Amino acid sequence: MASKATLISDNKELYTSFKRALKAVGHIELSKNVIKHNIVIFVLENNKDFDSWLWSEFRTKKKALNPLLVIGIENKHSFINRHPIFINYSDEHAYIQIPFDLPELLNTINNLKPIYDHVTRKLIVADYSKGYEHKLITHDLKIVEGDKKATIGSLKNARDFYDSTGEKEIVKLIDEKIKIMENMDEWEQVAVEVKEYLESRFKAKRNK
Repeated sequence: MASKATLISDNKELYTSFKRALKAVGHIELSKNVIKHNIVIFVLENNKDFDSWLWSEFRTKKKALNPLLVIGIENKHSFINRHPIFINYSDEHAYIQIPFDLPELLNTINNLKPIYDHVTRKLIVADYSKGYEHKLITHDLKIVEGDKKATIGSLKNARDFYDSTGEKEIVKLIDEKIKIMENMDEWEQVAVEVKEYLESRFKAKRNK
């Protein structure tokens, strides 16, 4: 039976309510930080990009094996059809549609399991994040004018994503370009070249 959980939400009142309810009914301690072995509960909110969080931050940057429970108002059938990982890896990923009752929540929490190991995590990212790659390149990979540090941070996020999908040549390329940028004043053009290359490569893959 789960004893700890993490809630991903910017809503302070919601966090307080969950913390009180889970402690009283399920003896589950709730925190805001992702800790190893915790059940992670992600509340879908308008200001949170779920796909970016899941594939860029959670499963890639944090390399999290934690089981994941998503809560939202979207119809369950619609949500899991758009995110097939919730079908094929249902022991590790679950979705609950609002409204729900506490027994359903506790039962779901207590039946979730962590991803077996990092090899499995990488396979999951490679197989199920394909829909996210386009968004990563066109939206999440930001070239911030005059801010080398932020732009390199954005490139490193892309690098980590491709590392998790096992695309070593792209990882090597981005690493090399970052080193060049670190020692250049006119670094923006190098970042643009990387972004344009990734975009053209993605289009080529999609058109195969």
